[in-house]
Amino acid sequence: MLVDRAGRRYPLDEPRWRGDDGSPLLVEPLPGITRDDVDTTVRSQWRYAAALPQPLGRRITLGEGLTPLLPFDVDGVPLSVKPEWFNPTASFKDRGTTVMMSALATQGVTEMLEDSSGNGGSSVAAYAAAAGIRATILAPESTSPAKIQQSRVLNREVPNLRAALAHDLVADPGAALRTAGLLEWFWFRGGHVAEGLRLLTTALAGAPDAPAFDRALALATCGTLRFIGGDVDGAAECLWQAKALVAEPDSQDGWRLVSQLRYYESLLWSARGDYDTAAVRARESIAVSVRIGERWATPAGEMALGGALTGLGELLESRRVLKGAAAHASELRQNWIAAMSELLLARAWLVPADPDPAAALRELGAALGRFREEDDDGNVLSCLHTGAYALTLSGRPELGATLLAAVRHQGARRGLRPEATDPTTSAALNNALDQALDPVTRAAADAGGATLEPAAMIAMLSAGQEQSHARR
Repeated sequence: MLVDRAGRRYPLDEPRWRGDDGSPLLVEPLPGITRDDVDTTVRSQWRYAAALPQPLGRRITLGEGLTPLLPFDVDGVPLSVKPEWFNPTASFKDRGTTVMMSALATQGVTEMLEDSSGNGGSSVAAYAAAAGIRATILAPESTSPAKIQQSRVLNREVPNLRAALAHDLVADPGAALRTAGLLEWFWFRGGHVAEGLRLLTTALAGAPDAPAFDRALALATCGTLRFIGGDVDGAAECLWQAKALVAEPDSQDGWRLVSQLRYYESLLWSARGDYDTAAVRARESIAVSVRIGERWATPAGEMALGGALTGLGELLESRRVLKGAAAHASELRQNWIAAMSELLLARAWLVPADPDPAAALRELGAALGRFREEDDDGNVLSCLHTGAYALTLSGRPELGATLLAAVRHQGARRGLRPEATDPTTSAALNNALDQALDPVTRAAADAGGATLEPAAMIAMLSAGQEQSHARR
């Protein structure tokens, strides 16, 4: 039987992930096994299957266990060590995962959600793929990029996340609200803008009495999604509501959200063309981060400040700030902020008063690589949109027009409008293309761009970067 913290008991064969009181479940103490119970004909950990409380109908095994035992001497003390990297995913986590996935498969589970800092997620992804179970792996920002990539390669399916939220919207709207709000980057980076907004709006309506922090976080996420979807006014309304809810934070999490909202506001005001207010909000974000001892959050404010300074025409200072923000973020392993800083730096190199398309393309190449590592489809398109302008200014307007059409086509498929979040570049790009191309040539470029897939778009920008380097 399974037992929760309150002592309630549940059948082992019942698909259940927690007790009725919300606490984790443990298997009741078992008697163990003897040497006679070991099946020596099985060349895996499953030779110890007799130790389990009941037989499992499906064994999901990749040959884990039976790692070698090697002699080792430490200061004259003889020891034996087991190199667990011999397991299928190079981790001892495979030992527990094989049992867990076998139990889930036996119960008929088809989808699952796993949180992990690296090894566990990689292991679950591998065994879920072997079991035919769709697994969603949630990992913190600090997780090794190699481990995240391993999980992605093994199992990229995410529909169980949707199913879990749909369930909680009925059973526990407050939980759905917290989860949907925390998944801001999932909705954005994966191109699930419309779906994220739908779930967030439903959860906000269904949990009106949820804690102020949870509602503020969900509203901030709504604001981000509306912003990148081109609804700047809707984004502003969400952010104002979120600010009101955390006007007087009573926790460190609340103050962190205040800092985050300030830098979001800065980006919003820059998009609206009010660069003075944008600079004020960016500096407030930095000040809050420093005051509460969360200096890791300062690169975001620095990035927003650099963008505002570009709009104010302070190009030397904006480029210095953005270059510093990218370096600061890289030092703190904040890959996304570093990428965003490089994207804004590229735009700073495209200001008509002092343009350098080659420098912009170099920064875009760096930003694009980082955004692809982050699986951030939205900002990959933003890089390509800015790249279309850089190509146009470097004397290749047909290439720029083709890339712009492709960005618009791919953005429409994902509910994204990169031009709405950067109206200054958009206006300058369209004006440059109108001057450089006749209507027939422009129409042909538009038609060609509509058929391009992301890989071809990225290759087009990379080729443009190489040509600019060669010309220099």
